Amino acid sequence: MAAPRRVRAEYAEAAISEFERLRARSHDALDKLRELPPFGDGGRWQRGFEKAFAATARLWRFQGEQREPLTAAGLERWEIGDIAAKIGQLYYSYYLRTGEARALRAAYSYHEAVRARAYFSTAGCDAALAVRQLRYTARFAAICLLCARRDEAWALLQEFQALATAYALAHAPPDAAEWQRVVADLAAFLTADAGLPQPRGAARVAGPPLRASLRLSRGAPEARVAAHRPVLRHAVLATSGARQARVGDLPLDALRMLQAIEWEDARDDPAAAEPSPTPLAAAVLERAERRKRNGGSGGGWPGGSDGASTSTSSGASTSTGDRQPLVLARTDSSSAASCSGASTCGGRGGERSSPFENPSRHLLSRPSALQLLSTLTTTIAALPRNAILLLHLCCDQLASIADPPGLGGSGGGGANSAPLSSASGASSSTGALHSACSEISADCGAATTASDSPRAESLWSDMSALSAGQLSESGGSNPPGGRERDPREATLAPEDLLPLTRRSLLVVVDGEGAQAFAKLEGHEVSRPLFCMMAPAVRPPELGSAAKTGGLLTHFLSLPLSAVCVVAGNTNPTGQQLAELQSTLNSVTAEWAAALLQALAPGGSGSGSPWAGPLRDALLRRLVLRFVLCRAIITLHGTVGPNAAHHPTCFPQLPGELDPGAPEIASGVARLVACLGRSYAFDFGRVSAP
Repeated sequence: MAAPRRVRAEYAEAAISEFERLRARSHDALDKLRELPPFGDGGRWQRGFEKAFAATARLWRFQGEQREPLTAAGLERWEIGDIAAKIGQLYYSYYLRTGEARALRAAYSYHEAVRARAYFSTAGCDAALAVRQLRYTARFAAICLLCARRDEAWALLQEFQALATAYALAHAPPDAAEWQRVVADLAAFLTADAGLPQPRGAARVAGPPLRASLRLSRGAPEARVAAHRPVLRHAVLATSGARQARVGDLPLDALRMLQAIEWEDARDDPAAAEPSPTPLAAAVLERAERRKRNGGSGGGWPGGSDGASTSTSSGASTSTGDRQPLVLARTDSSSAASCSGASTCGGRGGERSSPFENPSRHLLSRPSALQLLSTLTTTIAALPRNAILLLHLCCDQLASIADPPGLGGSGGGGANSAPLSSASGASSSTGALHSACSEISADCGAATTASDSPRAESLWSDMSALSAGQLSESGGSNPPGGRERDPREATLAPEDLLPLTRRSLLVVVDGEGAQAFAKLEGHEVSRPLFCMMAPAVRPPELGSAAKTGGLLTHFLSLPLSAVCVVAGNTNPTGQQLAELQSTLNSVTAEWAAALLQALAPGGSGSGSPWAGPLRDALLRRLVLRFVLCRAIITLHGTVGPNAAHHPTCFPQLPGELDPGAPEIASGVARLVACLGRSYAFDFGRVSAP
């Protein structure tokens, strides 16, 4: 009897030792992944992600296979939940970077499993564990919003508020007030992120189900009007709105744009004919195993099995009754192709396995000018020649700063102003400014300074945090010597984008003063620059960006909701919403056909640069929604007469899409008639082109 007990004790000791080794390796890989900058070489990030994912997956599988000896040795439930939460967080990070729908589903699966099994039920007894639970809950709420599970997100908000209150009462921590602010931010975020106007009381009537998804269905009019030829390969979403609702580093406008440039998941889209690809975990682990066989080595544990076992069983122990929320095993060796190749454009190969893959992206929250330009430069360098990069800039306001030497104002300027004469001249001036940009602290903000010469002022977009503060080399309040740094080093000038026009670039600028980017038209280096700009002044009748998000972004992502806001009917009946959705689909199909006909040979827009990006259904949808935004605001009886309220774009779209064009005006009239608000618009004021 003594011998078997001794063998079991040795086996348990070896299992515990191996578990600690795998956990240390997982923590080390995760720490290295966190140290990587959110911009720059995407291939480096991809390799770091694969190592962290493989190490954490081995740890998760090992604890499932050896649950009994580990539990007997003191393994607690919160430790199991912590591993599962880390895998879910890895999946979530991968989705934000690549747009992989499978990764988002897996992230939800793991987070939901942690909550359903109450892994953190005893976390409140320890302050550090309580903080982990709070972070997990806030992240899970954001994942639920991305998965269109808003009811679950509201339930998580109530749990989050209770957890934050219990944390403050039990531990009296110094960061209690900060967590209460996070609760308030999440509540404001959920309130602002209404996918559709919700009928209330007697207005709620039975009707056909409304499609509230922000993603593009393959059966949508924008996708069916012409064949989809993908040219949008990457997107950079930069947001610096200090007053905008956000969850952590995910602002409201970023959440909307993330989904607006994605295809509907094949599992949820009835128009998708091709089957869903194999599990993402299998692809990532297959690549990690290939790298290991080619030179890496992994430690074994008693029994001869490795943490990267190919077994497809859940490995759960009957002592707890738990099951793995997702099998982390290679179910098909060919699945590696679905996640093959790494590139600086987001971690995927240059060749696409399907034309309906989502573009990769960088999500930047309150970046410095240097961070944004670094991201754009490294991304453009890896972009194929026939591809397009989408840049979405969103901020509360734009700072007015005097022009530096060599750059002219946007409106002609004063006597000493030098106009933007050529692309080459602009590039050299921009290069000098780029080299002068430096990272700034989180407290730095926009500033207005007077120029020494009578030089005209131009608008520069502030892509730093917008609170007050001075710039410094080291993050302090003042640079060495007490001399204040030139605030232009913390801002992004429109001219900074000109060197990037060696590749096609579509820029969406949402914020007051966005019209400053109009000066870039005609000064590209070699490829066309496409730009859609929000109104110079947001009409006060349409609410504030802090509550509803950016006006242009609202239209690009949620046109149904935006039409209700502009028309002035924010409490429509269910029947009105259903009729509005049907009419919007019909109007969009008509406008799309008119746009493609105008761009065809012999049309009024034949030879327009817009023919290139409009081959992509995702970009086609953005352009058509911009047309809707421009038309419905221009034709509005109250805000329309003021030209400062009109969004603009360049190059100019064909005249058939102008607000006064018969087909456009007729479409707007049909839309607002669904809401009973035709009297609020003046369709005779704007003449046809």
